[in-house]
Amino acid sequence: AAHADIEPAEVISLSLAKTQEAIKAGEDALNRGFVGVILVAGGQGSRLGFEGPKGCYNIGPISDASLFEIHSRKILALERKYKARIPFYIMTSTANDKATRDFFVQNDYFGLSSDRVMLFVQGMWPALDNSGKIILDAPGHVFVSPDGHGGILQALRVNGMLDDMKKRGVETLFYFQVDNPLVEIAEPAFIGLHRTHRA
Repeated sequence: AAHADIEPAEVISLSLAKTQEAIKAGEDALNRGFVGVILVAGGQGSRLGFEGPKGCYNIGPISDASLFEIHSRKILALERKYKARIPFYIMTSTANDKATRDFFVQNDYFGLSSDRVMLFVQGMWPALDNSGKIILDAPGHVFVSPDGHGGILQALRVNGMLDDMKKRGVETLFYFQVDNPLVEIAEPAFIGLHRTHRA
């Protein structure tokens, strides 16, 4: 047990009053434009048997809605409910950036305001083999791959997204992955709890 000192995070059980306080704080933050949403969407749908960005994959069994549509409609519903303007930051990859941009344009941003949908490309870094040696994809040329979740802060910075957030007054970010259609985006109690605990 080399990691016997590691324990799970404490579970926070809220009373009804504390839950209502968290909901109110979250709703207030949404209403005042303090909340932004970040979607990590750099993957391709290859393992789904789909050639294209994973977010373009139609997952709705009846609606035929794509993952991007499902996520965008949830944000649109939040904007309408809380009379809010929620910036939507989408991290793509060099492999799927253009196709993702084209998909949002073709679908008129699924009802969202195009000036609040910002796409930016994740960084790339050299790939290593199991022994830690750099992989070449051709003689004298280093094979690079996306730097993924770990590179998001750098990608936000170099693509001007942090400056954009500052300009818009965003204080709290809700972060999620493209392949989770069940996620409750920027759920007010979750946002409010985060803010009231100054997390």
